[in-house]
Amino acid sequence: MSSPFEQVADGVYAYRHDWADGLCALVIGEQSAVAIDGGGDPADGDAMAAFIRQQGREPDRLIYTHGHSDHVWGAMPLGGGEVFSHDLTPDLMRKQVPTWAAKWQTTEEEAARRVPWPTATFSQEMRWHLGGRTIRSIRTPGH
Repeated sequence: MSSPFEQVADGVYAYRHDWADGLCALVIGEQSAVAIDGGGDPADGDAMAAFIRQQGREPDRLIYTHGHSDHVWGAMPLGGGEVFSHDLTPDLMRKQVPTWAAKWQTTEEEAARRVPWPTATFSQEMRWHLGGRTIRSIRTPGH
């Protein structure tokens, strides 16, 4: 079986998962790392967190591109620190909680606790400095 991780640039890795032909990313800087999306299953987040640790960094920064289940359901192992998103993402996530609860056959409160929620949001642009590498996130329309 081939690795789900593919280096696409120096210090930048794609992580492929089975949800909707999904793709997440990991960016490794000299001082820290960031995961971009968490996949649709806790095994995705576990694999990405382990990969970040293998690079000598902690999985303590997570960026959501948006709040759909295939981006947030696997994110718990990556969301122990800062979680960033566009300012519309928390509302999108809140709207989905009843569906998540029904799928998982649990309460809405429990469903909401199963994913990391954004701790910081942006409306137009945000930058993250990882040591020798900077990520810039900008608002774009669409999915």
